[in-house]
Amino acid sequence: MRRTALLACGALACGCSLLGDGADLDGRYRTSWGPAEVRGDPGEVRIHYPRGEARCDRDGRTLTCRWASDGATGRATLVVRDDRNLEGTFSHGDAGGDGGPWLFVKQ
Repeated sequence: MRRTALLACGALACGCSLLGDGADLDGRYRTSWGPAEVRGDPGEVRIHYPRGEARCDRDGRTLTCRWASDGATGRATLVVRDDRNLEGTFSHGDAGGDGGPWLFVKQ
């Protein structure tokens, strides 16, 4: 417990995130819409899936995304869960709430 508290304090003191810089999400995922590959850089996460991609800005645990697939586009908001899986919703175009849930389970 004490060691965890010291690590957390050290991370806060240096401005580091315990969630990493985006690379902590790198890997293959099973999603609501099939397989996906996730790659992260500081502040940005890219998601590639068989017929499209999403580019996301990362702010802590929140990913704010724009996706494009088969000529359609939209937005998504995903949250990084403690288990490093992603959970959120997507919408079509700039409308909100008209899509549905989007779940990513790391393989």
